[in-house]
Amino acid sequence: MNIKDLKSIQITDLLERLGHKPDKIRDKEYWYKSPFRKEDTASFKVNIIINTWFDMAEWKGGNIVDLAIRLFNEPDLSKLLNKIENQFFSLRQQMSFQKSEVQESKKETPNESKIEIIKIGQLQNQALLDYLASRHIDDTIAAQYCREIHYKVESKQYHAIGFKNNSGGFELRNKYFKGAFRPKDFTFIDKQRTELAVVEGFFDFLTLRTNWSLLTKSTNYLILNSLALFEKAMPLMKQHEKVYLLLDHDEPGTSATSMAIKMSRKFEDMSDLYQGHKDLNEWHVKREEQFLQRSSRGMRM
Repeated sequence: MNIKDLKSIQITDLLERLGHKPDKIRDKEYWYKSPFRKEDTASFKVNIIINTWFDMAEWKGGNIVDLAIRLFNEPDLSKLLNKIENQFFSLRQQMSFQKSEVQESKKETPNESKIEIIKIGQLQNQALLDYLASRHIDDTIAAQYCREIHYKVESKQYHAIGFKNNSGGFELRNKYFKGAFRPKDFTFIDKQRTELAVVEGFFDFLTLRTNWSLLTKSTNYLILNSLALFEKAMPLMKQHEKVYLLLDHDEPGTSATSMAIKMSRKFEDMSDLYQGHKDLNEWHVKREEQFLQRSSRGMRM
């Protein structure tokens, strides 16, 4: 990892990896309780457009390098970069389906900038199809919008479900890995409609397409792929007559929804559809599992 790699990281992503979530979102500014001290009111803001931070209480700010030096208490850049690579790019699970590789999931995985795509094809790997089934996504729907991505990181090869964004990058998912092949961007699916449905992740989008009756409107689709891209996508959203927001039930998602609704009447919060669940796909999975349990009990009677 080098300084260029570090500067390519969004400050919001680094803070999230370190356990800090925004208290509120106002346009391009994400507000946090300071990571440097305990406080009741958020005074630490991040501008996601120019990727800078400013601490209102200390009246100090800077870029991600300045912030990392303070967060990790490490002025030596070489040591700092090693610490960040260990923290930011360590993954909970290894990118593999083989038992031998699953056992290696406690080890650190190299950063996403080292991902090299080897092959892009139709979804056919059984492990990936099983993963889609575990999320209760229709495989014929997934085949329309996703690809099977074979890629390598240094000398190791992996495969994942790939969902392409507007800049040619891919969101990558398998049972053990959640990442991206850069550049990072949102995905706009144009159905030549005047209304738009907005979700955070592509599994939420696939859920909508699997449950075609869930959203009774005929819409275009915007998959943010990261809530940090909400502001960037705003001009596209504003081009539509009506925008249905189906964002996550967490503080950032709720704040972004609230901000948009206050901005214009064309925005409508549709998250009540999955009330009590973090996101649309989580709701869908729980509902399908409950249905299968009821069916199983009925067969035994």
